[in-house]
Amino acid sequence: MPKDFCHAIRYSAQLHDVGTMSIDDAILHKGGQLTAGEKTVMDKHPIYGYQVLPHSPRLKLAAEIALFHH
Repeated sequence: MPKDFCHAIRYSAQLHDVGTMSIDDAILHKGGQLTAGEKTVMDKHPIYGYQVLPHSPRLKLAAEIALFHH
């Protein structure tokens, strides 16, 4: 792959879990299995990341990675 693309992937992939900032710490740091409700909340972190990132042209690829990384 082109060097610029590889650099963009390396930079953008680091932000794949940025959406977890919108998840309650009690869920993020819970020991043991999540309840069905907690899992539903946690499963939304890719959407939250996608909502935060695409406002900058430089972060458009990061937004796509955040949305589809699971």
